[in-house]
Amino acid sequence: MSARTGGIRFYATAGTAAGESYHGAVVVVIDVLRATSTILAALDKGAARVLPVESIETATRLVSLSDRGDKLLAGEQKGLPIEGFDLFNSPSELDSETIAGRTIILATSNGTPAIAAAASRAGRLVVCSILNVDTVAKEVSGQSDLVIICSGNNGRIAGEDLLCAGLLLGALSPPVDAGSLDDSASIAMILADRYGDDIEGYLRSTDRGRQLIGLGYEKDIVYCSRRDSIRRIPELVQGLIEP
Repeated sequence: MSARTGGIRFYATAGTAAGESYHGAVVVVIDVLRATSTILAALDKGAARVLPVESIETATRLVSLSDRGDKLLAGEQKGLPIEGFDLFNSPSELDSETIAGRTIILATSNGTPAIAAAASRAGRLVVCSILNVDTVAKEVSGQSDLVIICSGNNGRIAGEDLLCAGLLLGALSPPVDAGSLDDSASIAMILADRYGDDIEGYLRSTDRGRQLIGLGYEKDIVYCSRRDSIRRIPELVQGLIEP
């Protein structure tokens, strides 16, 4: 189920968006911890492009040994590095010298499958995280058909994605009619109102945030909390996201 207010459709998880029709719509996909944040970080640190794919198997098929100079495999599985991949899905660990001018093929548990699933049904697909939420809001304000998809966490709601979506909804112009939203979108806006001034604190408290802290990746939470610090609008065009 999605919430509609004017021309806006809201999905609290990628699973709830499965099978929905939004041909021609502007689709915003969110995965704060960490896929969409990693995409933004990679582009900001000089990657030529990012190719988000739905699975590890797809990623490995796309890179031969002869390609490894120009292409890098990046991703995670259950929050951990993938054996044989060049890079982890950690925005704070991406190194400009390593990735500059190269294509990053990214496979993650939630964000990249959500992007891949939406790609064929979107008129335009934009990647969003806390890092560019206000820039994206300015870009998509006034769209007649806007779809917001939170990737979620293995089929469950992810609080950090809802917070980002709430910030996005709250920054749209003209203002969203909050009274017309369903519960999931209303909760997103409540989260944004409550935690908009303490994003890092809230991210630390989420399921995913606590998991990352337990795995030793607290620095990613700090990095991913920096609101609108990367003012880019990454857009998927023919399967690729370029600066």
